[in-house]
Amino acid sequence: MSSDRAVAAFDGQANERACRRKRTVKTDSDFDFTGPMKKVLRSRGVNNKAKSSNGLSSSKYRSRRSIFKTNPTKLAPPRAFVRLESRILHKGKWLQIGDIVSVVDVDGGEYYAQVRSIIVDSSEDASVVLTWLVPTSEATRGEFDPTKYVIGMEEELPRSINCVSFLCHCPSDYFRPTDSPYTLQSWNPHIPSSTK
Repeated sequence: MSSDRAVAAFDGQANERACRRKRTVKTDSDFDFTGPMKKVLRSRGVNNKAKSSNGLSSSKYRSRRSIFKTNPTKLAPPRAFVRLESRILHKGKWLQIGDIVSVVDVDGGEYYAQVRSIIVDSSEDASVVLTWLVPTSEATRGEFDPTKYVIGMEEELPRSINCVSFLCHCPSDYFRPTDSPYTLQSWNPHIPSSTK
């Protein structure tokens, strides 16, 4: 008989421990309605997580350092840093691809080049990529005659547009050789006209 009481007492303790560990609500048969009401155990983890995610209140387990930390903001996709233009207004004149410009070196020598491309960066600074024009033996110093120059070296690096001075407009394929594999309609000034 005493062993049955010990087993029943052990079962009662095990049930109470299980209820505390699982934090479940006890059934009506477990309560003694003659005494004061027992406190209902409930999980607070879900409520604290919901509050902290909304930013309404912080958990008591958060450190002081985490209060001053802010969530990083997502960066916008980067914009293009440079763009290519077919023409640009420079010193009151429209400079476009194919135009002839002059460049003066530190010794005062004047060189001529053709604009191959115009580049504008994010701060609206313009640059040009040049194709140098080489003078033939018939060229005279100090004046530019397009018929006395041939196409030369093509630069890869852009120069600031402030380094060049506009000279004259010219088709971009004017200095290409006549035996080029490309179709050059603007090269030959004597295109036969259709006769009736």
